[in-house]
Amino acid sequence: GSTVEDGDYLLQLNGANVWVRTEFQLFTDPFTNHTMLFVSARDITEEQTRQQDLRYRAEHDGMTGIFNRKTAEEIIQRYLRADTGRTALLMILDLDDLKAINDTFGHTEGDRAIQALVTAMRASFRADDVIGRTGGDEFVVFLPTIGDVASIENLIASFKERLADMRVGERNNFAVHCSIGATLVTCGKTDFDTAYRQADKALYSVKNSRKDG
Repeated sequence: GSTVEDGDYLLQLNGANVWVRTEFQLFTDPFTNHTMLFVSARDITEEQTRQQDLRYRAEHDGMTGIFNRKTAEEIIQRYLRADTGRTALLMILDLDDLKAINDTFGHTEGDRAIQALVTAMRASFRADDVIGRTGGDEFVVFLPTIGDVASIENLIASFKERLADMRVGERNNFAVHCSIGATLVTCGKTDFDTAYRQADKALYSVKNSRKDG
């Protein structure tokens, strides 16, 4: 016989998702000369679940669940390489005073501060925006579609308001805040390294003048 089609299929059986790997073979019965089809099916749900888990771990930051540096950069690069000519926004966020939080309250509170920042980002930005952790206290956010400058300012102001409600410390009396460097980019004309340097330069300027800016 010869294989004519095979593949992995996601089925729903009794309300549960089940992955099945199928193989189809056509062959000719030597006695009747009839063409016959042989189908084999194997449950590969456990294999698929394991692969998806490994893929998730490889693409996401273990602490926060957002994209890790490598994955975030790859996704942003794909947007920037697309020859659309549309304007997008790249932001670098730096969690202020993480070392002071760790030294004063302990690393558990430092981790809480990181999680608080991520919670505020997830609540403020859209599902198709790219959010990634690029370092211990540094994060990147990419907005592939934006409105005018006023709408960007309103979006960031809303994020800052959410973040202002976040507290850490023994009595939750230490406010979590961050500094942001941002740059407008044109998809199809700006590469990632250039955009990142521009946003990083803006962040450096903010950190040197005042934090939480």
